[in-house]
Amino acid sequence: MAAGTSRAASSAAPWVCQAHTLCCLPAVRRPVAPVLPVGRFPQNINLFSAMIGAGTQIFAVVLCVFLLSLVGAFYPYNRGAMQSACVVLYALTAGISGYVSGVWYKMMGG
Repeated sequence: MAAGTSRAASSAAPWVCQAHTLCCLPAVRRPVAPVLPVGRFPQNINLFSAMIGAGTQIFAVVLCVFLLSLVGAFYPYNRGAMQSACVVLYALTAGISGYVSGVWYKMMGG
């Protein structure tokens, strides 16, 4: 029995001390930040500008639907009205998507 207890005591980590104070803990290494190209444009300018434009279009559709809901254009018992409005607004805001993606494409040197 004595050999088992001494073996457990010797297998303890070397930084653990009897008082369990913070001074006995090992130094913590800080994570290193990855080196990224911060000031450069992405390689696929076409795809990036198209994604920015599509996100702007979806944002405009959601904003318009919220505004129509606040005005009271949708009734709770007419379930298809909001879906139809989303489809129509998505088609109407296609120009916003094209304009924004074109501006971003030209701004990035495309």
